[in-house]
Amino acid sequence: MTRVNKTVLVLVALVALVLGLTVHKVLTAQRPADPTVLLDAGIVILPQTRKVPALEFTNQDGQAVSTASLKGRWHLLFFGYTFCPDVCPTTLAQLRELQGKLPQEVRDDLQVVFVSVDPNRDTPQQIKQYLGYFNAGFQGLTGTPENIQKL
Repeated sequence: MTRVNKTVLVLVALVALVLGLTVHKVLTAQRPADPTVLLDAGIVILPQTRKVPALEFTNQDGQAVSTASLKGRWHLLFFGYTFCPDVCPTTLAQLRELQGKLPQEVRDDLQVVFVSVDPNRDTPQQIKQYLGYFNAGFQGLTGTPENIQKL
């Protein structure tokens, strides 16, 4: 793996971690979050949601999944690959820990989704086995490089 790929992967992992912590804070907050405090922490909450494009993927069970299935529930997406030696396993372990600390009603409304950025090597079976080491309840997705890029 090239240095640029490693740098990109580290940045993606950091974004996922910050996003996970933000979701935890927002979903468990008793009062509205102070935008100034969040901004000081490097967290930006967009005033408007963004539409997720209509895309097709394959889940860890080999079933077709569309982005339309993401509606109605919070999803925390983590982009990685199963052959990742350090950042991906560490981040997935942190996401498992984060999810375990959430109250049950919040946990029921949150789905962690691992999106493979290496669709040529990460088969649905490999993704399922890999996610089993962290949390079998995590969803795994793979797809065409074009759809992964659009997501």
